[in-house]
Amino acid sequence: MEEGRGRRGLVMLQNLEVGAKLLLKGDITAEVTGNPKDGSWIYVKYLTHPKDPSLEGSEELAFADDVVDEL
Repeated sequence: MEEGRGRRGLVMLQNLEVGAKLLLKGDITAEVTGNPKDGSWIYVKYLTHPKDPSLEGSEELAFADDVVDEL
């Protein structure tokens, strides 16, 4: 099982519920929109994206290594 390891804590992806808010690498904030509960991937919607604000509101897959912390 893969786990996101961040600067602040350990996030167990398989335990995240839809609607959970996350901090991703690059100071990106996101909301979980789907979770296959495999511990490696989650579906997220970007809430803030400092490097590319045009991505805010878009949905992507996020890998465990991208997750820094649960907000």
